[in-house]
Amino acid sequence: MNENARRLKQPISSVRLDDEACLVLRKYVSWEEFAANYRDPLYDPYLESLEFEMTIRTNPPSDQPNNQDVFVWALYLLGGADRDVDVEEIYLKCFELAPARLGWRTRPDLPDYKKASKALQSIEAKTHSGLLLRPHEYSRRLSVEGVRWVETYKETLAKNYSQGKVQASFSNNQHERRRQEVKGDPVWNQFKEDPETLTSVELASVMNCTAASTDATWRTRINELRRASDVLGDEDLMKFADFVQKKVLGA
Repeated sequence: MNENARRLKQPISSVRLDDEACLVLRKYVSWEEFAANYRDPLYDPYLESLEFEMTIRTNPPSDQPNNQDVFVWALYLLGGADRDVDVEEIYLKCFELAPARLGWRTRPDLPDYKKASKALQSIEAKTHSGLLLRPHEYSRRLSVEGVRWVETYKETLAKNYSQGKVQASFSNNQHERRRQEVKGDPVWNQFKEDPETLTSVELASVMNCTAASTDATWRTRINELRRASDVLGDEDLMKFADFVQKKVLGA
């Protein structure tokens, strides 16, 4: 029997766990049991890294895609419930699941590891506290609570990240910003209620041009809106783009 195993079998009052022993134990018991029965306030180095786990996340994942949920789901799909997974492997899996969110701004076909790394930092600092273990600087695995959380909300996570295209993040996505601009304009409400009353001047205000703009400019603006509609899978926005083209260009 090795030293850590021997010490884990001692009465709790006499156990003083080092990093390795804590890691072994945390793979098999919940944080509540660990904190109540095994935590030694006199031994801080490993426990400092677990302090964020004092509050375990129980809230469900977001209904809309976000990078933190992507990371946790990717770790689960890679077997992180039962093994340590290298963070680079997790980053690549995150990109595979949500390339629009985790790719370069100018080269969306390339993974941007900084975005996945930032998501990990956020998870461990506050958003998903207690769901991950850090067996090594460059690896992660799910805690007992993390596995329970994923399996409780597996349907939502699978729907968001494993069933078709995942939308890009709002802050980094020009198409999403464009949609918000159009749908936040009074012209959009008029389009939904009585489109035939809209004039070229009113449409130009939401299309970022003027009624006197050249046909080429109008086509450029309409094409930009079509592109946003296609990327976002927004049929209503596509109908609006078609309407503008017919109303202004007659085709």
